[in-house]
Amino acid sequence: MLVMLGAIATPSRASAQPGDLVLISASKASGKGNGTSENPAMPADASMVAFKSNATNLDPNDTDPESDEYVKDLESGALTLISTSDQGIKSNGYCANPVFSADGRYVAFRSGATNLDPLDPDTTFDIYVKNLATGDIYLASTSSPDPETGEVVKGNTSSFNPYLSAAGTRIAFRSYSTNLHPEDTDFLSDVYVKDLNTGETRLASTSDGKGPNDGVKGNGPSGNPALSADGTKVAFYSS
Repeated sequence: MLVMLGAIATPSRASAQPGDLVLISASKASGKGNGTSENPAMPADASMVAFKSNATNLDPNDTDPESDEYVKDLESGALTLISTSDQGIKSNGYCANPVFSADGRYVAFRSGATNLDPLDPDTTFDIYVKNLATGDIYLASTSSPDPETGEVVKGNTSSFNPYLSAAGTRIAFRSYSTNLHPEDTDFLSDVYVKDLNTGETRLASTSDGKGPNDGVKGNGPSGNPALSADGTKVAFYSS
């Protein structure tokens, strides 16, 4: 994977001048990745690049050809495997579609792994958010907490297309799940917005309504959400 550092880049970044082309999918120890790397994403200041790769030589803990998520620091050149559990265990399933929060603190991605969170023992795609500062990982494709027990349930089918607010406090995604919201019991693709501070999961692909349970759920598939910077507005397609 190559990244063109254009006029907005600073000369010190990755020892590159504006207009230089930098190989991102490489480690200091082993050089260029020996597999396919794609789906690049950057935070607002372009200080890092996230991407997925099925290379087996970018990190000593990643020796299988399953796609994993990496983040390259363009200042230091450090390459970090981020599709890992809180304990640092590498994902055992396919991971893809990384997206940054604008501030560069969080990366969200989808994964079919069964070992990233105890609530997620199946291979359906779920949405995860990685805190790059702490290494913690958060399963985002879940219901709101039960008001009495605080328990949440994981989506029972696949979720896709994560999109983070600027500060990483909210995430939008589309899901085919039927157990994330009481108004969504079909297997059509719908759009959700989750508050990562409170855990509240709101069904967004509805008609007009200001409350969390207002509005009528769309009767056709919806997807490809995009959040405003403050996370209060979401755009999506619907048919």
